[in-house]
Order: sequence, then C-alpha cells, then structure tokens
Amino acid sequence: MTHSGKKALITGGTRGIGRAIALRLAQEGCDLALNYLDNEEAAQKTLQEVKKLHSRVELIQANLRDMDQARQLAQEARKRLNGVDFLIHCAALGAFKKTSTVKTNQWDMTMDINVKSFLVLCQELKPHMNAGSSIVALSSSGSTRVVPNYGAIGISKAALEALTRYLAVDYIESGIRVNAVSAGFID
Repeated sequence: MTHSGKKALITGGTRGIGRAIALRLAQEGCDLALNYLDNEEAAQKTLQEVKKLHSRVELIQANLRDMDQARQLAQEARKRLNGVDFLIHCAALGAFKKTSTVKTNQWDMTMDINVKSFLVLCQELKPHMNAGSSIVALSSSGSTRVVPNYGAIGISKAALEALTRYLAVDYIESGIRVNAVSAGFID
C-alpha cells in the first residue's frame, strides 16, 4: 500500500488509461476523485470496481472545455477528499481529421480540454498541495511525430508537454513535481 492515505484527482478517470491508473492507485490504498464528461455507464462501472478494492472514491462530472467547471472540479475534489496529493490529467478530446481541414471550433475545443484545463487545474490546486505532491499530464507520441488525422490533438499534446516543463520549473520551489508521460498507441 505505497499510496495509503494519499488522495488523487484523475481527469478522464473512468475510461481508458485514466481508469487503469485509478484502479492501480486504488490497489495501493489511494483515495480517488474521478472526473468524467458524460459516460455515466462507464463512470458507474469504474466506481464499483474501485469500491471492490476498498478505496474511497468520488465521481465528479465536469466538462473541462468550460474553465469554470475545471475550477469547480478542483475545488470539489479538494473538498470531498479533504485535499489532493496527486493530479493526473488524462482527459483528452479532439477532432480526428487532417490539420488542413480542422475547424477553428474543433481546434479550440481540443486546446481547451487537453491543455488549458490542465493549466487551470494546476493553478487552482497548487496553493493547497503540500511538498511531495505530484502532478502528471498524459501526453501522446503524436506530440513529437506526425500521425495521420491527429494534427489538432498531436499539437495540443506538444503544447501540453511545453506547459509541463514550465510548470515543473515553477512548482519545484514548492516541492511539487510536474511531469508528462507519453503513452504509446493503445486500443
């Protein structure tokens, strides 16, 4: 139980990689606040799986395209868990199309969810995180190589990695680690 008593907010925490991280942290005794957008069925399924591991879990629905909802998510997670030691940003959304055909509203949505909300969450949580806390952003191999029909998302992940580097330098003064993890291709 290497994370017993720790508390984590995981955006996109009820499906895919976010769900896998949630289950692993629950196995290690971490209390969780799991954010999801609108897939209530997946959220409830993950909630039940985490409960079977005897970990405390809270589901919090929020649309990270809306920065007010992102701020409220951070505040609600802190309130429900009585603090946050880990922020893990797995939420991602974007248009799968050629960069030359992506519409500006699709571009904005991709940047808002994948990058801007991460900044807002970090800014909202930092004053309340203790030294030794950790922030992790989930990136993608599309940040450094061209993947067909992945332009807006890949570019947003490159921006996310750049933001992570700047936050890492800013936050280390407070003893908070900020890193990005670039996942490979998954089903």
